Amino acid sequence: MSSASIAPITAPSPGKASIKLLLVDDDPGYLDLCRRQLAKCSNTQYLVQTATSTHEAFLRCMNTDYDCLLVDYQLPDGSGTDIVDRLNEYMEQQPDSARIPPPTIIVTADSGQHAPTQAIRAGAVDFISKRNVTPQSLSRAINHAVEKSRLELSVVQRNVALEHAYAMLESANKQLESKRRETMSFYHTVSHEVKTPLAAAREFISLIRDGVAGEVSPGQLELLDHAMESCDQIKSQFTELLDLARIDNNKLTLKLETVPVKSLVNRALASVADAARRRKVSLVLTEYDTAISVNCDADRIIQVLTNLLINAVNFTPAGGTVTLSLSNNEQHRSMQFTVTDTGCGIEEKDQELIFERLYQVEHFDVDSCRSGLGLGLSICNELLALHESQLTVSSEVGVGSQFSFELAI
Repeated sequence: MSSASIAPITAPSPGKASIKLLLVDDDPGYLDLCRRQLAKCSNTQYLVQTATSTHEAFLRCMNTDYDCLLVDYQLPDGSGTDIVDRLNEYMEQQPDSARIPPPTIIVTADSGQHAPTQAIRAGAVDFISKRNVTPQSLSRAINHAVEKSRLELSVVQRNVALEHAYAMLESANKQLESKRRETMSFYHTVSHEVKTPLAAAREFISLIRDGVAGEVSPGQLELLDHAMESCDQIKSQFTELLDLARIDNNKLTLKLETVPVKSLVNRALASVADAARRRKVSLVLTEYDTAISVNCDADRIIQVLTNLLINAVNFTPAGGTVTLSLSNNEQHRSMQFTVTDTGCGIEEKDQELIFERLYQVEHFDVDSCRSGLGLGLSICNELLALHESQLTVSSEVGVGSQFSFELAI
């Protein structure tokens, strides 16, 4: 390696475009000529290093990112195209690298077509005849090669970034899928492990309450009623969690059929009658056309109605009224179900949020023991969405609330 070939790259001048260039030629005179020609270019500053063989040039490219190579076709240890071949081979062995080989311009000593043709086939971006080297020809060829290379590099870097992002997404998806399976397994396990002994506990409480184990005083009866209500609440919360998991994993499917409205109403009211009695809240059903049927999954709509009714009962003080009314919307060929209460009402700022998961409206006049997980209304709305319907709410603080939805007749 000659002493001239190891000159450091000059620092670029402020405000002037710079190109890092490696000149490869075994003729010191020609290297000096190229330096002087490039120094005459006013628009670009060329930061030049030199090498005198293909091997030295390859080693320099391993340690320095050049913007362009200007290589003599005939070198002591091979053809200038050998550098192109070695760089391409090296880069192919670095699949995760965002680097590309620097563009190579081959310089030929004669005007024949053999060398330029072979250079282009080998991957060189351009060729120049030594006899035609001028500041203009050098600058034009180098700047064009660098511009093209930088565009290609930006594409390569973008593709590498996209591949990296895709790999991260794939990994994240696998982790999420694993977590989803773990969550589903957890819900099912906990549901089985809790609901089974819970059902047994409720049955024992019911037997004691009914006097099977001996006479029960009025005070004990009230406490046993609270215990049974708590068991029902825990069971309901586990059911909500399981339903939520099924919805999130698209495992919840509807069994659509033609169902008499009367059947839906009677079953829903029967499920909340005891709670309304204990709360001293009146349940009222308005007149409606009992001959009408709707297209729905009966169990899921009863779940929606029951949830709306029990919420209304829980948020209505003793002596209040919860009303279930039905009206036939002939224009839309649908039946509207409306649950109205005379409870505490919902502030306007909360009405937009009550259908979000885990959101709970706090009222100081409502017993904390009757608060749930904040999933009931969200699940109701998602079940209705599967029926191509939705919940609407109208409420006034201190007056009461009204929840409505429609089903196709």
